[in-house]
Amino acid sequence: MHEAGLALDMDKPLQDNPAALLGTEYSLPLGSQANRALALRLGLNTRTDTGGLSYGLGWREKNLSIDYAIEPFGDLSLNHRVGLTLGF
Repeated sequence: MHEAGLALDMDKPLQDNPAALLGTEYSLPLGSQANRALALRLGLNTRTDTGGLSYGLGWREKNLSIDYAIEPFGDLSLNHRVGLTLGF
């Protein structure tokens, strides 16, 4: 079964301007097993110093998931994030 999600966060730090963070995920099942999937992700951050579009994908196999994302990070160019999750 294909799944899609949408999230919206509003952020107002004490010493900075407010920002909106919007994200979406589309999950594609791999094969006939419900515990194997590929997720495609897209995000938007309106912060002025590190804002912009971010992209990512995730792979889940039973209790193991691996996630990867690319996001802008102001003057430091792009930030690459990798995550590994093991459930038990």
